[in-house]
Amino acid sequence: MSPDRKLLFLLVHGIGPQCKELHVKFLESVKEAVRKHLGPDKAGLMDRLEMLRADWSGIFKNQEDGWLKALFPKYDDRKDKAKRTRKFGWIAASILLVAAIGPSIAIYVFEALHRKGMWFPHSTTGQAVCYLLVWLAGALLTAVVLGLAWKYFLGRRLPWGDVWSLGRDFEAHSASDIILYQSEKPRQKIQEVVLTALDPFLAPQEGSNRPGCEEGQIIPIFLAGHSLGTVVIYDMLLGARTESWVCMSKIGGNVSAVKREIASLQAQSETRDELPPSDAIGKRLDFLRRVDNANVQLTVVGMATFGSPISLFMFRKPELASRRNLWALAHQPEFVKGVWGKVKWSWKNFWHASDFVAHRLEPLFNEGYDGPGGKFVEDVRIWRRVKGPITAHSCYWEEERVIDQIGRQVAECLKAL
Repeated sequence: MSPDRKLLFLLVHGIGPQCKELHVKFLESVKEAVRKHLGPDKAGLMDRLEMLRADWSGIFKNQEDGWLKALFPKYDDRKDKAKRTRKFGWIAASILLVAAIGPSIAIYVFEALHRKGMWFPHSTTGQAVCYLLVWLAGALLTAVVLGLAWKYFLGRRLPWGDVWSLGRDFEAHSASDIILYQSEKPRQKIQEVVLTALDPFLAPQEGSNRPGCEEGQIIPIFLAGHSLGTVVIYDMLLGARTESWVCMSKIGGNVSAVKREIASLQAQSETRDELPPSDAIGKRLDFLRRVDNANVQLTVVGMATFGSPISLFMFRKPELASRRNLWALAHQPEFVKGVWGKVKWSWKNFWHASDFVAHRLEPLFNEGYDGPGGKFVEDVRIWRRVKGPITAHSCYWEEERVIDQIGRQVAECLKAL
């Protein structure tokens, strides 16, 4: 590895508000894991590692807040929100109170009957069994009463609009990010944040032709992403340079989708000589040139995805969803041409069975792959005990197995470059 060249490690997060401290701690933990796997003899390679974080969590905040205030003014009011929360709390507390009183009443009646002469076992075990059976009967009767009350009275009269409105914040500030990413302009804003994180390490690029594939002309980068962040890095820095985005074109043989769009927009701007200049076209061209510049200078040498919906996003593209050998459309050109020598491609996809966002990737990518390890992407299941889908989706940040395996991947890249 050239002593002046860095290995970039880029982390991109997913939807919703983010905890910067958690991300920084994760990056520090990964760095320590890299140092451990390098060992004392190779510790000097740590100077070549640059840890980057692209934080796009705040770019839609004004739009999201404005959306809530415009459509649901009361839902975004703190006092009204507190009032609805208290109302929901009273409802839940009342149901729990009734559920607790039912078995207690059953035991009270049973003891009253016993005092009036009803048979009662003399042994301690027998008495315990009787109390348990009475408690269960009371609980069952309470459940039946609550069920009937819910069906014929409570269920129709509870303020469901107020209860479910508590989820508007999640819808506006988290789920909406996925919807926004489907549109070109919001997607561009997210990707611009990623490009800004990379800018200090990229040289200005004149023209749109990729340099030769000699090792010294390309900057290696390791990508790490969580949730929607995995889709962002795949779209920008893996898929954008590969066969899936390339086709024969009149503008110069095999060219990427980015270059095709640049050529198309340039042609449009030339036909507007007699018209006022279009800011939209100019801004889009500037962005596409930045993306092209990044793809010209960077090559992905490894990936780690956790809580990833990449497979789900693939089903937006029927021509890809039916394939099982997507590795052929995502394999970096430098690896195909053997430029990187000892560097072995490695992509680990960490997923938890309780995480509804996370999907496996092996079934879509690995068929026919004959590279190192026999797998283009390796699914790694996490067995951490969690309370539910939400905690499962966020458990990766502090999972030792995730951190250690990513550290091993990066250390192997540093040794081989």
